[in-house]
Amino acid sequence: MRVVREAERQCLKSHDIGLAEWRILSLLSELGVTTAKTIGEVTDMHKTKVSRAVADLERRRLIARRPNRNDLRESLLSLTEVGQSLVTQIAPECRAFSRKIWNSLDESERALLKNLLAKLDQSVSGRA
Repeated sequence: MRVVREAERQCLKSHDIGLAEWRILSLLSELGVTTAKTIGEVTDMHKTKVSRAVADLERRRLIARRPNRNDLRESLLSLTEVGQSLVTQIAPECRAFSRKIWNSLDESERALLKNLLAKLDQSVSGRA
């Protein structure tokens, strides 16, 4: 995770976006519309961190909030045009940086790493 976080930080610092904010923007880009609760569950971020990041993104007009008619206790979040434009700009940079890191390993090292990470994931999720 440290490698992934550092790769994202390198891509994001020139855009004045923090890691938590980027995770929310990229998730909204994938999902379209969702709630802060779902963001927290999917990203495994604490609800306080999600709340602060959402407030910052909304203040910067990168995301929009509207009431959830099915549950008035929560809001639905989505990207604004400006937010989508920023994601479109940043995502290729992050992918390129990640590829650079990934390509620093040879094919056998990448295969070994994938297998080890899958094994750890299974162990953590109780599927091992």
